[in-house]
Amino acid sequence: TVVNFIFATMFMICGYVVPLRLIPLIAVLYIIALLTIAVIDNERVKFLDVTTSMFLVFYSVFLLIHLTLLRMMDNGIALLILALIGAYATDTGAYFTGLSIGKHKLIEKVSPKKTVEGAIGGIVATVAFFVIYGTFRSSKNGRNLPWEAPPISVYARTAVFPSAAAR
Repeated sequence: TVVNFIFATMFMICGYVVPLRLIPLIAVLYIIALLTIAVIDNERVKFLDVTTSMFLVFYSVFLLIHLTLLRMMDNGIALLILALIGAYATDTGAYFTGLSIGKHKLIEKVSPKKTVEGAIGGIVATVAFFVIYGTFRSSKNGRNLPWEAPPISVYARTAVFPSAAAR
Protein backbone atom coordinates (compact mmCIF):
# COMPACT_ATOMS: atom_id res chain seq x y z
CA THR A 1 0.00 0.00 0.00
CA VAL A 2 0.94 3.66 -0.14
CA VAL A 3 1.44 3.80 3.64
CA ASN A 4 3.96 0.92 3.50
CA PHE A 5 5.86 2.61 0.69
CA ILE A 6 5.98 5.96 2.50
CA PHE A 7 7.21 4.51 5.78
CA ALA A 8 9.65 2.12 4.09
CA THR A 9 11.14 5.13 2.34
CA MET A 10 11.24 7.06 5.63
CA PHE A 11 13.06 4.19 7.35
CA MET A 12 15.64 4.04 4.54
CA ILE A 13 16.19 7.78 4.71
CA CYS A 14 16.63 7.51 8.49
CA GLY A 15 19.72 5.41 7.92
CA TYR A 16 21.38 8.28 6.08
CA VAL A 17 19.87 11.63 7.03
CA VAL A 18 17.61 11.72 10.08
CA PRO A 19 19.06 11.47 13.59
CA LEU A 20 18.89 7.88 14.82
CA ARG A 21 16.80 8.80 17.82
CA LEU A 22 13.87 9.49 15.44
CA ILE A 23 13.70 5.91 14.14
CA PRO A 24 11.52 4.66 17.06
CA LEU A 25 9.20 7.66 16.59
CA ILE A 26 8.80 6.86 12.89
CA ALA A 27 8.15 3.20 13.77
CA VAL A 28 5.39 4.20 16.21
CA LEU A 29 3.84 6.57 13.65
CA TYR A 30 3.89 3.75 11.09
CA ILE A 31 2.11 1.36 13.45
CA ILE A 32 -0.46 4.02 14.36
CA ALA A 33 -1.07 4.79 10.67
CA LEU A 34 -1.62 1.12 9.80
CA LEU A 35 -3.90 0.49 12.76
CA THR A 36 -5.88 3.65 11.98
CA ILE A 37 -6.41 2.45 8.41
CA ALA A 38 -7.52 -0.93 9.75
CA VAL A 39 -10.07 0.69 12.07
CA ILE A 40 -11.43 3.12 9.47
CA ASP A 41 -11.62 0.59 6.63
CA ASN A 42 -12.30 -2.56 8.65
CA GLU A 43 -14.40 -4.15 5.89
CA ARG A 44 -11.50 -4.31 3.46
CA VAL A 45 -8.42 -4.24 5.68
CA LYS A 46 -8.07 -7.13 8.12
CA PHE A 47 -5.81 -7.23 11.16
CA LEU A 48 -3.78 -10.03 9.56
CA ASP A 49 -3.05 -7.73 6.59
CA VAL A 50 -1.86 -5.01 8.97
CA THR A 51 0.45 -7.30 10.92
CA THR A 52 1.81 -8.82 7.71
CA SER A 53 2.57 -5.35 6.35
CA MET A 54 4.29 -4.36 9.58
CA PHE A 55 6.38 -7.52 9.60
CA LEU A 56 7.45 -7.12 5.98
CA VAL A 57 8.44 -3.47 6.34
CA PHE A 58 10.31 -4.00 9.61
CA TYR A 59 11.98 -7.20 8.43
CA SER A 60 13.06 -5.96 5.03
CA VAL A 61 13.73 -2.27 5.59
CA PHE A 62 14.20 -1.61 9.29
CA LEU A 63 16.74 -4.40 9.76
CA LEU A 64 18.65 -3.38 6.62
CA ILE A 65 19.19 0.05 8.16
CA HIS A 66 21.75 -1.66 10.36
CA LEU A 67 23.93 -2.32 7.32
CA THR A 68 23.98 1.42 6.75
CA LEU A 69 24.76 2.07 10.42
CA LEU A 70 27.55 -0.49 10.28
CA ARG A 71 28.93 1.22 7.18
CA MET A 72 28.95 4.62 8.94
CA MET A 73 31.15 3.33 11.80
CA ASP A 74 34.93 3.68 11.87
CA ASN A 75 36.32 1.08 9.42
CA GLY A 76 32.72 0.65 8.30
CA ILE A 77 33.44 -0.93 4.93
CA ALA A 78 35.74 -3.50 6.53
CA LEU A 79 33.14 -4.29 9.20
CA LEU A 80 30.40 -4.59 6.59
CA ILE A 81 32.48 -6.96 4.48
CA LEU A 82 33.40 -8.91 7.60
CA ALA A 83 29.72 -9.27 8.55
CA LEU A 84 28.85 -10.45 5.04
CA ILE A 85 31.71 -12.95 5.01
CA GLY A 86 30.62 -14.16 8.46
CA ALA A 87 27.12 -14.83 7.18
CA TYR A 88 28.50 -16.66 4.16
CA ALA A 89 30.84 -18.68 6.39
CA THR A 90 27.87 -19.70 8.51
CA ASP A 91 25.81 -20.79 5.52
CA THR A 92 28.72 -22.64 3.91
CA GLY A 93 29.70 -24.39 7.14
CA ALA A 94 26.08 -25.35 7.82
CA TYR A 95 25.60 -26.68 4.30
CA PHE A 96 28.70 -28.87 4.18
CA THR A 97 28.37 -30.10 7.77
CA GLY A 98 24.71 -30.94 7.28
CA LEU A 99 25.44 -32.64 3.98
CA SER A 100 28.23 -34.78 5.38
CA ILE A 101 27.08 -35.71 8.90
CA GLY A 102 23.55 -34.34 9.25
CA LYS A 103 21.13 -36.88 10.69
CA HIS A 104 18.70 -35.07 13.01
CA LYS A 105 16.17 -32.79 11.30
CA LEU A 106 15.99 -29.26 12.71
CA ILE A 107 12.50 -27.99 11.81
CA GLU A 108 11.17 -30.22 9.08
CA LYS A 109 8.04 -28.16 8.37
CA VAL A 110 10.05 -25.00 7.74
CA SER A 111 12.98 -26.49 5.85
CA PRO A 112 13.04 -30.26 5.39
CA LYS A 113 16.77 -30.59 4.67
CA LYS A 114 18.13 -28.52 7.57
CA THR A 115 19.76 -30.51 10.36
CA VAL A 116 20.87 -29.82 13.92
CA GLU A 117 24.40 -30.87 12.97
CA GLY A 118 24.38 -28.38 10.10
CA ALA A 119 23.30 -25.54 12.39
CA ILE A 120 26.08 -26.36 14.86
CA GLY A 121 28.56 -26.73 11.99
CA GLY A 122 27.61 -23.29 10.70
CA ILE A 123 28.29 -21.67 14.05
CA VAL A 124 31.57 -23.56 14.47
CA ALA A 125 32.69 -22.57 10.94
CA THR A 126 31.94 -18.91 11.62
CA VAL A 127 33.73 -18.91 14.96
CA ALA A 128 36.72 -20.64 13.32
CA PHE A 129 36.74 -18.07 10.52
CA PHE A 130 36.68 -15.15 12.94
CA VAL A 131 39.36 -16.70 15.17
CA ILE A 132 41.62 -17.13 12.13
CA TYR A 133 40.82 -13.61 10.95
CA GLY A 134 41.30 -12.21 14.46
CA THR A 135 44.64 -13.95 14.85
CA PHE A 136 45.80 -12.51 11.55
CA ARG A 137 44.51 -9.02 12.43
CA SER A 138 45.87 -9.03 15.98
CA SER A 139 49.35 -9.83 14.74
CA LYS A 140 49.17 -6.65 12.63
CA ASN A 141 47.78 -4.21 15.22
CA GLY A 142 48.44 -5.84 18.60
CA ARG A 143 44.79 -6.34 19.57
CA ASN A 144 43.44 -9.58 20.98
CA LEU A 145 40.64 -10.14 18.47
CA PRO A 146 40.28 -13.95 18.62
CA TRP A 147 38.28 -13.62 21.84
CA GLU A 148 35.84 -11.34 20.04
CA ALA A 149 35.03 -14.04 17.46
CA PRO A 150 32.09 -15.82 19.18
CA PRO A 151 30.02 -12.66 19.77
CA ILE A 152 30.76 -11.43 16.24
CA SER A 153 29.70 -14.76 14.76
CA VAL A 154 26.43 -14.72 16.69
CA TYR A 155 25.86 -11.13 15.52
CA ALA A 156 26.55 -12.10 11.91
CA ARG A 157 24.18 -15.04 12.19
CA THR A 158 21.24 -13.24 13.80
CA ALA A 159 21.41 -9.48 13.48
CA VAL A 160 22.90 -8.82 10.07
CA PHE A 161 21.09 -11.61 8.29
CA PRO A 162 18.10 -12.66 10.39
CA SER A 163 16.89 -14.84 7.50
CA ALA A 164 19.97 -16.96 8.01
CA ALA A 165 18.99 -17.50 11.64
CA ALA A 166 15.53 -18.59 10.57
CA ARG A 167 16.95 -21.09 8.11
